Amino acid sequence: MKTKIIIFLGALVILALIAIAYFAMFHDTDELMDEAKRILRKEASIEETEGRALHVYNSNKDKRYDDVVTVNVSLERVFVIHNFSDGYVFVVYNEEAYNASGKIKYGSLGATCFWKIHKENGKWDVVDVYEKPYKLGFKEFWAYIVDN
Repeated sequence: MKTKIIIFLGALVILALIAIAYFAMFHDTDELMDEAKRILRKEASIEETEGRALHVYNSNKDKRYDDVVTVNVSLERVFVIHNFSDGYVFVVYNEEAYNASGKIKYGSLGATCFWKIHKENGKWDVVDVYEKPYKLGFKEFWAYIVDN
C-alpha cells in the first residue's frame, strides 16, 4: 500500500512539473501573439512586416482595403511546443474588417494555421506560416512539425 501511494505521489509531481513547463512555454509566446493581433488589426505598417512571415496577415499592403477602419480580431493559441529557441504554434483566428459605413470588406472565421517560430535576442518571430483554406487539425499539425 505504501509503495502505491509513493508511486501515485511521484506521478502527481511529474504531471505538475509537465504542467508548469507547458504553462511557461505557452506564456513565453504572449508577446508574439500580441504582435500578430496588432498586424491583423491593421495597426502595423508595411515596413514593419516586410520580409517577415507575418507579412501575409498585414492587409495594409493591399490597396483594396484602404477604406477599412475597424478590424475585429480573435486570435487563440491551440497548442504551443518549443524549446525556448525554436518551435511551433497552432493558432485559430477570426477577423472581420469593416469600412466607415459598416460594410464588411473581408474576414475569416475559424481559420487554422501553424506557425514555425524562432527566438532571437529574447524576441519570438514567426519564420514560416502554414495555412490552408480548410480547417487544419492535430494530424496535420504533427505532420507539419515532422516535415519542418
